[in-house]
Amino acid sequence: MRPGTDIRQAQAADIAAIAHVHLASSKIAYRDILDPALLDGLSLDGRIALWERRFAQIGSQGRLWIQCVDAEIIGFALCDLPDDRDAAPSVCELKSFYVTPDFWGAGLGATLLAYAVVDFKNRGFGAMILWTICDNKRARAFYARAGFRCEELTRRTSRSEAGQMLEYEEILYSRAL
Repeated sequence: MRPGTDIRQAQAADIAAIAHVHLASSKIAYRDILDPALLDGLSLDGRIALWERRFAQIGSQGRLWIQCVDAEIIGFALCDLPDDRDAAPSVCELKSFYVTPDFWGAGLGATLLAYAVVDFKNRGFGAMILWTICDNKRARAFYARAGFRCEELTRRTSRSEAGQMLEYEEILYSRAL
């Protein structure tokens, strides 16, 4: 890790900064993928509420790692057991991963992801999965460089976001730990 960077487990006091990273990243990463009106409707208050819920729902095996540069949170990785109850007990899932756009391409995201992978490997997990939006070419290339393999399995996801129904296709990636 470069000087001035740190990775640590998130605390409740970090939620607003995590929400800020999520909001800033989403607006850039998804601008050519999702409806611009939806992205314009996203708010920091909405992201804070989302992360308060997610933080409270992290399971006993889950971890929410944050990455800081000079004490500022610039990225996060949420890993936990998969929602799919048929998944093998040795499988964990990267449920959410974002880095502030100002730090894209600097190698910090790769460092954060590698940290999460090693943590779950050291705790006895044998594989990690993740779902990402099919049209998100940047994320897909990033995960491929990090050793994830595209499984060619897709699912349709629907959820309410900023008062609108959001629908998109996701694709599964996996890697051995």
